[in-house]
Amino acid sequence: MKQFKYLITNLFLIIFFSFNVYSQDYNINSIPEELLNNSKAIVRTEKITFKVEGINNATEQVVYAITILNENGIKNAEFVKFYNDFSKINNIEATIFDENGKKVKKIPSDKIQDYSAISGFSLYEDNRVKYIDPNYRVYPFTIEYSYTIKHNGLLNYPIWQPYNDFNVATIHSEFQLIIDKNSVPRFYFKNSTIKPDIKIEKSSTIYTWNITNIKSIEEESYSPDFSIFTPNLMLAPSIFSIDGYEGNAETWEGFGKWINELNKGKNNLSETTKIVIKNLVKDCKNKYDSVATIYNYMQNKTRYVSIQEGIGSWQPFEAETVDRLGYGDCKALANYTKSLLEAAGIESNYILIRAGQDAPNIITEFPSNQFNHAIVCVPDKNDTIWLECTSPYSPAGYMGTFTDDRDALLIDKNGGKIVHTPVYSAEENKKIRKTEITLDNNGNGIAVIKTNFTGTFYDEFFPITVRDNKDKKEMIYSNIKFANFNIKDFNYIIDKLRLPVLHESLNLDLREYASKMNNLLIVDITSINKINQLPVRNENRISNIYIKRPITEIDSILITYPENYICETTPANISINSDFGKYSLDFFPDKNKMLCVRTLKVNKGDYLPIRYNEFVEFYKKLFKADNAKLVLKEK
Repeated sequence: MKQFKYLITNLFLIIFFSFNVYSQDYNINSIPEELLNNSKAIVRTEKITFKVEGINNATEQVVYAITILNENGIKNAEFVKFYNDFSKINNIEATIFDENGKKVKKIPSDKIQDYSAISGFSLYEDNRVKYIDPNYRVYPFTIEYSYTIKHNGLLNYPIWQPYNDFNVATIHSEFQLIIDKNSVPRFYFKNSTIKPDIKIEKSSTIYTWNITNIKSIEEESYSPDFSIFTPNLMLAPSIFSIDGYEGNAETWEGFGKWINELNKGKNNLSETTKIVIKNLVKDCKNKYDSVATIYNYMQNKTRYVSIQEGIGSWQPFEAETVDRLGYGDCKALANYTKSLLEAAGIESNYILIRAGQDAPNIITEFPSNQFNHAIVCVPDKNDTIWLECTSPYSPAGYMGTFTDDRDALLIDKNGGKIVHTPVYSAEENKKIRKTEITLDNNGNGIAVIKTNFTGTFYDEFFPITVRDNKDKKEMIYSNIKFANFNIKDFNYIIDKLRLPVLHESLNLDLREYASKMNNLLIVDITSINKINQLPVRNENRISNIYIKRPITEIDSILITYPENYICETTPANISINSDFGKYSLDFFPDKNKMLCVRTLKVNKGDYLPIRYNEFVEFYKKLFKADNAKLVLKEK
C-alpha cells in the first residue's frame, strides 16, 4: 500500500511538473504587440523557487523560456550557469519550439558542455560552468530551460533581475523564497516598489515577487550599468555557514568577523623571509618608501593564479605557501602582502571590493556578499596607501580604474567597516600631447609627437607597453587619428610614481596631411584628437547620463609650413562652457608657424535624462569647433 501511494504521489508530481513546464503557449502571436517594439527577445516565463532547508542547504528550481526574435538576440538563448563545490546543477532540460509553439527538438544531455570557468593557468579547476548553445537559427523560436541547483553552503541567495537585458521584454517573471516560518529573510529591492505576496504555511513562509508585461529598455549611450537603474532583488541570510565556518551577515562588522576567522593563522612566514624583509626596509626614509619596497618585492616574486577550490573561493592559503610557490589568487596575494608588511612592523588591512572598470558600487545599506576581489591598504595618517596585489606593473598607492572610486569592506580586528577607495580628479586623469608637424609644399609632413598619460588614460594606454613591436605598431595605427601615415619610430617609458606616467614618443611620416587645392593648403588642425562621433538626440531617454570619471585633454599642435606660404585665414579662438565640461581652442600665429592649443575637460556627473539633448548640443559644439581649418595660401 505504501509503495502504491509512493507511486501515485510521484506520478502526480511528474504530471504536474510536466504540465507546468510544457503546457505554456509559445506561439509568437500570443505575445502582446506592445512588448515587441524595439525587442530582440521576449522572456515568456521565468520562475525561480529558492527553498532554504537549513543554515547550510537550499534547493533552487528554475523554469525559464525566452523567444528569440532575430539574430541580435541569439546570445540570450544560450544557457550559462556557474557552479562550484558548494552548488551542483542537476536535471537540466532544454527544449526548442518554433514560431507556432510547436516542439522542434529537445537538446540531448551530451550537448550540455561542462568546462572550467577559470581563465589562464590554474592548478585548481573547481569553479565550473554548464553551457548550452541551442545551435538553432530559424527565427523566431523559443527555447525553454528547466534545472535544479542544490546548494551546500549558503553565503549567497540568488539575485532576481526581472529585466533580463537591454532590448529584452518580459511577459512574466517570478521569484519565490520558501523559508522556515520562524526565520525572517533579509532582502533589498532596488529600483522597485513591488511588495512580496506572503503566505504562511504549517512550517514555512512563502514570499513571492512577480512582475508581468514589462517592455524592453533600449540601450542608450552614456548610460550607467544596467543593474543601477533596473529593478533587482537582493536576498541574503543573516546566519550562514560555509564549510564549517559559521558567520553573521546582518552587519558589515559581523561579516568582517567571519573573514577574520577565515584568515586566522594565514600570516605565517619563515624566519628567513622575515629577515629579508627587515633588511630591505632598514634604510627606507619613510613609510611610503618601506611599503613601496615591500610591494615591489611581492610583485617581482609572485604571479597571479586563480584558486577556487572549496572554501578557497573565500579563504587565502598561507603566506608561507605563496612565499614558497611564488603564486596565488587575489586573496592569497593580498594576505601575503599584508604578512610581509607585518614582518616589517607595518600595520595594514585586508580589503574586500567589487572590482571592474565599470562595476556598479556595492549596496552599503545591505550587508552581504557583494565582492569579487581582495586588496590591501596601509593607514598613513591622512594619506592611506592602497595596494593592488594582482598587478605586476602598478606602483604602490595607485588603484586605477579597476578599483578606484568605490565603497569597499576594510577588515580590522573588530570586524568590517565600509571605506572608499581613491577618487582621481580631472587633473590626475590627464592626457597631455605635444605635436610638431613640418609641412612641405605638397601637404605632406613629418610629425614628432610626445604624449604623457596619467590616471584613466594611463590604464587605457598601458597595455601597449607589454606588447611586441608588431602589436605596438598595430595599436598606434588604431589610436592615432591621422588619415594617412607611416610610423618611423616609437618609444615608451613609464615613470612608476604613485600616480604613474606613461610617456609615448612617436615619429611619423604624414601623407597628404594638408589638402592641396590649386595654390592653397587646407590643414585639419585637430585631426590627431578630435570628436569624430556625436551622441544621437533622443526625446524619450530613460536612463541618466552617467560620466563615471572626469578627464582632461590638452593638445598643443605646432604647425610649421613652407616660407612661400602665408596664413590666409586664422580661425577664431573658441571657448565653450557647460555643466558637462569645458573646451577651448586657441591659435597663436608666428611667421610661418601656427600654434594651436586645444583643451577639453569633461566633468564627472550623473545627470537626469531630461538633460540629454542639452548634453548632445554640448558635443555638437565640440564637434564643430574640432573641425576648424587652417588655410595657407602660396605667395
